[in-house]
Amino acid sequence: MAWHFSIISLQYIIGGSLSFAVTGYVLYRNPRALETISFFLYGLFTGVWMLFIFLHRTAPTAELSRLFFKTGMFSLQLQIACLLVTILCIRSPKKIYLLCLCPAIIAGLVELMLPTEIFWGKWGWSYEFLSSLVYISYISRLGYSVAICLILLLFAMKYRSLTVRKKHKIMLYGFILYVVGMAVTNYMISANPNFPPFGGLLTTIFFLFVAYAVILPTERIISVPESRELLKNLANSFSQFLNTLQAKTPGKELGGSSLRFQEYLKAMGLRDVVISESGKLIFNPGNLTDESLREVPDSILSVLKEHIWATETMNDFTPILVEIYEILRSQSKERADEWFEQMLKRHGTFLAEQGAFAAMPEQVKIPEVLKKLQSGRICLFQEEKPAEAYQLVKEALRYGFTSLCISKLHPGKVKERYDVGEDSILWLAFEKGERTISPKDTDKLNKTVSEFVDGTQPGIVLLDCLDQIKFAKGFQKSLDILKDLRNLCSKNDSILLISVNPEMFEKQELQAIEKGLKGVKTE
Repeated sequence: MAWHFSIISLQYIIGGSLSFAVTGYVLYRNPRALETISFFLYGLFTGVWMLFIFLHRTAPTAELSRLFFKTGMFSLQLQIACLLVTILCIRSPKKIYLLCLCPAIIAGLVELMLPTEIFWGKWGWSYEFLSSLVYISYISRLGYSVAICLILLLFAMKYRSLTVRKKHKIMLYGFILYVVGMAVTNYMISANPNFPPFGGLLTTIFFLFVAYAVILPTERIISVPESRELLKNLANSFSQFLNTLQAKTPGKELGGSSLRFQEYLKAMGLRDVVISESGKLIFNPGNLTDESLREVPDSILSVLKEHIWATETMNDFTPILVEIYEILRSQSKERADEWFEQMLKRHGTFLAEQGAFAAMPEQVKIPEVLKKLQSGRICLFQEEKPAEAYQLVKEALRYGFTSLCISKLHPGKVKERYDVGEDSILWLAFEKGERTISPKDTDKLNKTVSEFVDGTQPGIVLLDCLDQIKFAKGFQKSLDILKDLRNLCSKNDSILLISVNPEMFEKQELQAIEKGLKGVKTE
């Protein structure tokens, strides 16, 4: 028996050896990270696939070739599944992602049992499956490929971490090259069976794209000389904030505040950058990366928003926001503005409520909508059509507000004209429906608003149908309803927007409305 070596088979030996070497090196550098472990499994199965495909093509007999081929195809199923796990772990390492391997294991076992014909071709042994069950294998690989493409596209375009976006962009470019290359190769082989296969070469190139993305280091902010002085100020502000937070953490009488505070540190992503000396907490920026610099404030605010007592530390936290912005601006103003815009989208209303914007540098752009829509604010719009009021709602939705719009227009028309979702619109009309209230049923109107503001923060209530209520109940009753809504929103720190067409009210009625709202801002 003689092995059938061909020059084209070298691609599998070279690619497999490279896969084993690179994955071993990456695992050696960081053996505990889940991202590294998942990449190691991906590289391991890539190398195993290439090794057994080489043996399959060059085997001395068809039976040996069949055995090597099936082992290689089983590895291929696990390879693509481990790639998906690696992509997910780059964003957020979680062991639950390993469940993504289950469909691949099932499909691989099915593939092992399928009858396969092995025949000789110009470039070594080739194969053909003899059962329609092979479509289980094809569907599995197609499903993984679609998931990989969509996730890479999503993370490369929208994920808030610049480093993670860069890693996924690299992998996305490599994946596109791989898919296009395999499609062309398979087409050429189907048109001409003597066309040389380049699957091993394309797989190796894509593997190198993935390896580069995984190895790509995260930039440390201390590597930027201009940031070092700013970093010292940040460390002092963080130390002040953390000591204040620790002092205010409840549970001292039960002896549980220390344990609870450690849980908060973990949730805020600060456990590895905080040390304790002589009973005081000191922020150590030595392990702080450019990526964590942008993400830590988001985690801190998420914790502060969950606990009323923790909001008392906002005066100590605000300088941290200022200094992080300045550090990022020393690298790139575009990067600093992008980071702050992301913070506003997630926490803008909370920051506005806590008065954090007053401390931000002048060059920081605070959206006008966040300046206008502070807790308990009431705005009266005198306009023929409620365009300005709905525009304000539309802008507010970008920054975490929720809305209840009580309109005399059909929800479909409101959505079409002002681009506000129908689910947030309550139609004031005499018709019956789930999201409809009669102009005469003021009790139901008050109850609906009360339930909304009780369960929603921050919330916006927009009323554009005061004239309809006036015609149904009279002006005095409509004014009483308006005062009830004012009290409900003020009590629950919600925002009330009133849009009235001045042509539908007498001058003295408009004056009474303004007086009834107690000197509100008129737009």
